[in-house]
Amino acid sequence: MCNSRHKKLSASSKADFLASHYAGKVYRNAGNCALLQLIPRTAKTVLDVGCGAGDNAQQLKVRGCKVTGLTVSKAEADAAGPFCEKVIVGDVEGDISFLGNQQFDVILLSHLLEHLIRPERVLAQLATLLSKNGRIYVAVPNMAFWRVRIKLMKGDWTRTDTGPFDRTHLHFWSFRTAEHLAARAGLQLDSHLPGDLACPLWPLRIINPRYAKKIDAAVGQFFPNIFAMQTLLIIKSKLCAS
Repeated sequence: MCNSRHKKLSASSKADFLASHYAGKVYRNAGNCALLQLIPRTAKTVLDVGCGAGDNAQQLKVRGCKVTGLTVSKAEADAAGPFCEKVIVGDVEGDISFLGNQQFDVILLSHLLEHLIRPERVLAQLATLLSKNGRIYVAVPNMAFWRVRIKLMKGDWTRTDTGPFDRTHLHFWSFRTAEHLAARAGLQLDSHLPGDLACPLWPLRIINPRYAKKIDAAVGQFFPNIFAMQTLLIIKSKLCAS
């Protein structure tokens, strides 16, 4: 399914796709805490690609970071404005010269790559904007998560406005396959981690939520492909050896 949609979305139709799917749309959430916790406190400059309503930027601003937001949606730019030094409306899949020559300690892509036509190319381009010790922090949905597996086993691939089955998602990765994104972009993978571990422990979560979280952490670390809701990647700008 990914490949067929990839072929249909040529460069000439990209503008129409963006206009029809993202015009006026605003992604809001509580911020990606699991991903943000990986960012060192020493990081000061952040490029938040696909910044949504600024939920991640808001948390980073509290930490003293100067955040530049990037989105294709004017509505999102307006929403994220109060939490960013500036917000740029632009398409990261095209020529990114509009971002200028600024170098960033952190480039954040939280649930953004799955929306892109050529995610590896975007990663390679963005890596040129990293400072000397900068890193790209990526989060993508884990499509092998047990809840997703159950839905597919029922024969249900209903697309939705948000979540792993978001109708604007063009690519799908499991925890295991997501790690190859860096190499395909010619970059070096620094860390590959599970995010938001959750086992099917419904009664226990009510009776003893603290103990349930301990089980999530213990079991999930051994079987992240099943029990991680998202995959977290930390990527270096250094090119892989040929």
